[in-house]
Amino acid sequence: MKRLFIAIFTTIAFFAAAAPASARPPTIAIISTGELDPALAARVAAARGPVVLTFYDRKDTGSECVQQPAVEQDVARRFSGKVTLLQADVADQDQEMIERARIAVCPTHLFVLERHGDTLVTKRIWGYLSEADFQEVLHEFYGVQP
Repeated sequence: MKRLFIAIFTTIAFFAAAAPASARPPTIAIISTGELDPALAARVAAARGPVVLTFYDRKDTGSECVQQPAVEQDVARRFSGKVTLLQADVADQDQEMIERARIAVCPTHLFVLERHGDTLVTKRIWGYLSEADFQEVLHEFYGVQP
């Protein structure tokens, strides 16, 4: 039954991620930094200001997973000092957290809205974000411009 649920959820998430960013409304995901690998948790804790976590699968050679890091590098340069963009491979993370946060599509972006101790309240967007999409979301969620 669990496998059937995961298969159905993954299919739905795949088609949701194929839609343009403006047609993919964000959903809420709550995670604990204690569930992240220690290096990523330390980087989240050290970050000041807005943080975006992008989860990818290094085994996925699909064009979106391959293209997203280059887009994020450009966005990171344009928003340097205003937003911290962090990337993490799902294989390096606690798999229960990956399931609970519904990280089922490569890439999945978690935009941290609030921090309460070790708890992160995030908005989740599945799938590839172009540079323009990233800028729009960063402005909408955090009020920042390049």
